[in-house]
Amino acid sequence: MPANVRLAERGEPSVTVRELCHSIAARRNRPPETYVVEIVQWGRLADHLGRAPTPREYAREYHTTELDAATRLADFQDAFRGVSPIEVSEVVASAVTARGLVLDEVKLVLE
Repeated sequence: MPANVRLAERGEPSVTVRELCHSIAARRNRPPETYVVEIVQWGRLADHLGRAPTPREYAREYHTTELDAATRLADFQDAFRGVSPIEVSEVVASAVTARGLVLDEVKLVLE
């Protein structure tokens, strides 16, 4: 069953987006900012397109191959137990908009 990502309730055990990304990256032997970059890039492109981008669109936007884009997306979803970078980006964006937070203030729970 895929995981769910959501904003933490006040006082609930949680971590910031960056802390979550860094801890998952460390367990997978990836550079610390790997998953932060994916959240920002996939989310930005989804906002621009008004929908989830395809790996081909991601590749064109970020000057990489379609295979690399698909591999990066699959790696993220594997690392985050089925959650896509766009889903995380949407949760972060809702916190930024509704609560006036910045990225490093957003606290998440990955269930």
